[in-house]
Amino acid sequence: MKRRDGHWQSDDGQPIIHLAELAQFTRQLGAMLDAGVEVLRALDVASRQPGNPRLVRVGHDIAAIMADGHLFADAAAQFPDVFSPFYVQMTRQGEVEGVLGAALIRLADYLDQELQRGPGGAGASSVAATGLVAALFGTIGLAILGAAALMAAGGTLQWGEWTAAAAVGWTGLVFMLSAAYLAWRAGRGPSFCISCGRPLPPASGGKEGTRMCAACVRSQVARLKTPERASEEANALAETMLDAGAAEPAADAPGAAAAQPPTAPRKPSGPDRRRIRL
Repeated sequence: MKRRDGHWQSDDGQPIIHLAELAQFTRQLGAMLDAGVEVLRALDVASRQPGNPRLVRVGHDIAAIMADGHLFADAAAQFPDVFSPFYVQMTRQGEVEGVLGAALIRLADYLDQELQRGPGGAGASSVAATGLVAALFGTIGLAILGAAALMAAGGTLQWGEWTAAAAVGWTGLVFMLSAAYLAWRAGRGPSFCISCGRPLPPASGGKEGTRMCAACVRSQVARLKTPERASEEANALAETMLDAGAAEPAADAPGAAAAQPPTAPRKPSGPDRRRIRL
C-alpha cells in the first residue's frame, strides 16, 4: 500500500475505503432514507461525505444499478471488496421488510463495534491481552509436557545439556506456533454470530469480520419496524385474505347446486295381480 492525495491506495492504485468511512456513509445514508430523501439523491450525498474518491465512485455505480430497477442489496453485492456478505444480508432483509433506512443505521452501529474491536481500536488491547495470557499458559503447559516426555523416553536419562537444549527448542517451537496462530486468528475475525453466538461456517475469501446468522438478521431487522408500519402490514394482510375469501363461491349459496333432472315415477314392485280370462 502507498499513500497518495491523503488516502491509502492498494497495489492496483485504487483508494482503500476504511471501515470508519464505510460506517459514516452507511449511517448518513440510513438517516436520509429514514427522513424520506429519495434513495438516488441520498446515495450521492452520503458517498461524498467521507471524502474518499473511491467511495464516491461506488456510490454513483450503485445509483446507476438501482436506476435500472435493481435493489440496493443486489447493487452492493457487486462490490465484495467494499461491502461484506453481512452488509449485503442486512440490507437485503431491510428491503424485504421495508425498513432499509433503519437497517442501515443499525448496520452502522455494528460497523462501529467492529472498528472498536479491530487493530488499534478501544477493544483491541483487552482482546490481545486475553489471547496472550491464554497462549502463555498453553506454551508453559506444552513445554512441561515436552520435557516430561523427553525424560520418560530416556528411561534412566538424567537432566543434562542435551535434555535442556531439547526442552528449550521445544519451548521455542511452541511459542512460534502460538504466535502464528494468534496472528492468523486476528486476521480472520470472529467465526460465530455476534448476536446469538451460534458457530458459523468459514466465510469465502478468508476475510470474515462481523457476522450474523440468517435467523438473527431477520429478527434484528423485524424489530426495526415501527408500530405504525406493523399495523399497516397487518391491515394489508387482512384485506388480502378477505378479498381471497370473497372470490370463493359459497357452497350453500342459492343456485350453487346443479339443477337435478326430474325423476320418472316409480313402477310398482311385486307380481302382476291382473286377472287373466281364459
